[in-house]
Amino acid sequence: MDYIINKNTYYLMYDNNKTVINELSTELIIPGNNLKDILENSCEYYGSSLQGRIVGARNLIKSRYKIPIMVSEKNNILFFPLSGKKNGEVIWFNFGMIKSYEKDGEFVSITFVDGEVKKFMISYAIFNNQILKCSRMLVIYMNRG
Repeated sequence: MDYIINKNTYYLMYDNNKTVINELSTELIIPGNNLKDILENSCEYYGSSLQGRIVGARNLIKSRYKIPIMVSEKNNILFFPLSGKKNGEVIWFNFGMIKSYEKDGEFVSITFVDGEVKKFMISYAIFNNQILKCSRMLVIYMNRG
């Protein structure tokens, strides 16, 4: 898989069957679970390994679980993981593409920066916590200069 995460990538999702890459006005579908390869290749493209990004993020925000990954510092591309309520579903969201979000029953309704709205069957509390982790991480990066 040669896909490289960029500023227009909304999210990556594996649904126990295929990998869905959602970008501004585009959706790519690839058979199988390609999330780790996409994250690894993208981190390497921007100058680090996925493991290096994980270790760095753990040290920055002092967290061990569901660590956000700064895919590209130069472009402020920050992704965070979530597990869906469907068995085996994993979603990585681009923090910078999320305009707003709200609880909608057992779903979270996310409005992306271009106004597109999508619903995901994920925990609102965990999603909100991930947003807070990303915010904390960005503040630390910005204060480092």
